[in-house]
Amino acid sequence: MSVSAIQPEATVAPRAPAPQPPAHALATFAEALHGARQPTREEQAREAAENLVSSALVLPILAMVRENSRLEEPFAPGPAERRFGPMLDQQVADRIVRKANFPLVDRLADQLLTGDGEDS
Repeated sequence: MSVSAIQPEATVAPRAPAPQPPAHALATFAEALHGARQPTREEQAREAAENLVSSALVLPILAMVRENSRLEEPFAPGPAERRFGPMLDQQVADRIVRKANFPLVDRLADQLLTGDGEDS
């Protein structure tokens, strides 16, 4: 076997240039990057209050329900459900609090914004 048989032919056609996105797509992307707005203080306070209520009140209830379920085979949770169940509980707790409009969330958000904590 000769070396010339292994090397590619010298007459390979050059590659075509990569297609460029249209100019309006680049402008739209740049606008999206620069136009991404920062959340307001009210939105940040609401999110913090929702996270607190979710993790302190709703999540422990969901975890207790999951732990106290007495399902027998073949309906008992498998290893994957036992491992990923807490993550599912967190997602469900977040959604419950976000959709339920708890008055406690409103109150906590107001206190976070005004800094009006009751000092004893």
